[in-house]
Amino acid sequence: MSNEADTCRMYVLPKLREAGWDDDQIREQVSFTDGRIVVVGKRTNRRAQKRAAIPIKLPQIDKQVYIVAYLYNLQTQVNELCHLHTEIQRELEALLPAVLDRAFRGEL
Repeated sequence: MSNEADTCRMYVLPKLREAGWDDDQIREQVSFTDGRIVVVGKRTNRRAQKRAAIPIKLPQIDKQVYIVAYLYNLQTQVNELCHLHTEIQRELEALLPAVLDRAFRGEL
C-alpha cells in the first residue's frame, strides 16, 4: 500500500518535471516547524514536526512583482473587453427590432 510520499513520487513529481521543473526547484517532505515543546511536570517532549508535502520555490520578489503587475494589467484588459462586450450586446439588441422589421418587409 502506498503512502502520501509514494503517491507524490509516482504522480506529482513526474508532472512537475514534464512542466520543466528541475530537482533544485522541488523539495519533498520539508519540515517548516521543529515541533511544539510540551512540558509535563519536569519533563519536556517535542511533538511531531509540521511538514509541507511539496514546498514550491517561489521566484525572486522582483519577478513576483512583475507577475502581479502583468496579471493586474491582464485583468484590466479583460474587464475592458467585458464592458465593451456588454455595450455591443446592448447596441445589437436595440438594432434587432429594426432589422427584423426590414426583413419582414422584404427590404433586406
